[in-house]
Amino acid sequence: MNSNAVVILHLSSLDAYAHAYGLDEAEALTDRMRDVVLNHAGPVYIVDQRWPLARPWSNPRNRFVQEVQLAREIEWIWWNDSMKAWEDFLRGFANRLKTDGVRLAFLGGVWYDPGGSSGCVVEGLNILGKRLTVRVDGRIVGCIPRQESLR
Repeated sequence: MNSNAVVILHLSSLDAYAHAYGLDEAEALTDRMRDVVLNHAGPVYIVDQRWPLARPWSNPRNRFVQEVQLAREIEWIWWNDSMKAWEDFLRGFANRLKTDGVRLAFLGGVWYDPGGSSGCVVEGLNILGKRLTVRVDGRIVGCIPRQESLR
């Protein structure tokens, strides 16, 4: 298999994004992520830490999960930061993607700093990018700071 995948990194951080930028902004990001996930022809991987729901900040994440989980096949990847460091997890995840035949991964999720060196999506870009081709999909990232130009 030589396929392109959508990879959503650290879905649980959508709660923190909602808290930082507001529920409307998080809902808009959720809608864009849902549309990309449901319309992508290749595999979809969603990395989530499964934070407990904390209303109202978890509402966008909860709605996203409800709308996509049964609508198509998704590889849900559970990560626990108390068990494995993010960087170590990403190295293993890169190997998984490579083994699964993913050649190009379109990254989304929270957090992405287009000019920085930190944030889950930036770290994913750097670490996964050592094993396969990766691109950030500006439609489906929660940015630090919020970036209107990426939409």
